[in-house]
Amino acid sequence: MIFTAAAVNTKYGYAIEGAAKFKLDMLTKGSNIWFSAGYSQGSASYNGFGGTFTIGSFTTAVADATIVGATQKLSTSYALMGALQVFFTPTISASLGATYAAHNPNGANNTVRTTAVIGQVAWTPVAGFLIGAEGAYRQVSFNAANLLPGGRVTAVSGNNKSDIVGRLRFQRDF
Repeated sequence: MIFTAAAVNTKYGYAIEGAAKFKLDMLTKGSNIWFSAGYSQGSASYNGFGGTFTIGSFTTAVADATIVGATQKLSTSYALMGALQVFFTPTISASLGATYAAHNPNGANNTVRTTAVIGQVAWTPVAGFLIGAEGAYRQVSFNAANLLPGGRVTAVSGNNKSDIVGRLRFQRDF
């Protein structure tokens, strides 16, 4: 929440999210598909836009509220996500998922939109320990110049930035 002398009131934000997961045991045991959707006002981090947001060479500071004139306005954001996971054996699986999200800080034409497609092949040699290879294509589009603290411009109107990332994942759940 941003508080300045220009703000004559304080507004509180909120976020709501819903999700559903469906078992697809008719394919193979453990296979599933899930979906999630979220919306927030004044709580952008609930939809993946917390603090400073970066994809590739694009960076922007994300605010939960802005001051327009002498009025405090809450930002809005939403996110849609989903994935399909299929098990080939009880310990080897593959997943493919996608996300779409948007953040509007109530400025002049400065909405940030993101899209990602993510894939993973994983092996779970013992319960709670995952070894996987992951790859993702991520894209961000923005409609106006984005300023970081200090006034540094990080983007120019109408641009898209994208990147491809990969990683080897070792995860232990307790």
